[in-house]
Amino acid sequence: MRRLLSVFTAAVLVLLVAGCGNSAASDPYQLVLQTRDAKQDQVQIDFGASVKESGTTVTLDPGAIRIVIDSKAGKGSFHMALPAAALNIPAAQLAQMGITGNTIDADVLWDGQALYAKSPILGTLLQLFGAQGGITIPSGDLTGWLKLLTKTELDTLGLGTATAATPTPGAADAAALKNELNNAGVTLTLAGTETKNNVNSSHITVAIDVNKFLDSGMVPSTVQKGQLDQLREAAKNATVTGDLWVDNASKHLVEMDLHIVATGTNAGQGDLTIAFSTPSSPNFDAPPSSLEIPTMQIVGQLIQMFGASLGG
Repeated sequence: MRRLLSVFTAAVLVLLVAGCGNSAASDPYQLVLQTRDAKQDQVQIDFGASVKESGTTVTLDPGAIRIVIDSKAGKGSFHMALPAAALNIPAAQLAQMGITGNTIDADVLWDGQALYAKSPILGTLLQLFGAQGGITIPSGDLTGWLKLLTKTELDTLGLGTATAATPTPGAADAAALKNELNNAGVTLTLAGTETKNNVNSSHITVAIDVNKFLDSGMVPSTVQKGQLDQLREAAKNATVTGDLWVDNASKHLVEMDLHIVATGTNAGQGDLTIAFSTPSSPNFDAPPSSLEIPTMQIVGQLIQMFGASLGG
């Protein structure tokens, strides 16, 4: 299982690079380049996965992890509902973490003014901090919505204007993009036009040479050699392929799939699905009620506590 997850780490990065690149153009590199430049104010991203190894299958249904972003309004939300059985943790230990149902749930909301979160695990962690670290935790329902940080506090931390960046090829045209990707071990092929997620789409298959990609300039310089060596080792006796679907009308990505097949002593199979769509009615309103957590004070107390344990 760890081997497949390690290959996922490398291959997902490759697929993101290849897919951030409508008429149904005959050149897959041109399609990817158009997709890269197609803007979308609101987007919903659903993640799904399936991993099979040693007779065990772990499945994550699409939408079990969902991100909704409104880049124009500067708002967003995150939802997670992971199957508890997939963690292979005894029910008694899950109960100690505050998990009594079949899923591990977490919700995060940024309404443009404050950051809110709700999860039984979060409440359990806060109670643990309060009990063991002498940290003051407000009384109230810690399993409901918690107000963690305001925009002013995030600005103080230097995070208020931070934006997430997706690695994208900087090629100016399709020929340059093809050369750039091929040098990194990524080959695109147009498979045809088909309906994907109820959208008329161009289907592009992706062949990935993980080792060649890891040796390319597309890998961030911050990745350490030891990490790259681990990924190369994990990629042995494994084939990695991908699929992209591009909306022929809007030129937006419809879906990105990643497929890993490992042979030998670590035989197994892994599939990752990332589906993109326009959210029907996104709700970024602040919760009607929430418990305000003095996160900045808690962080300060934690720093003092760890500093004291390390002798100042």
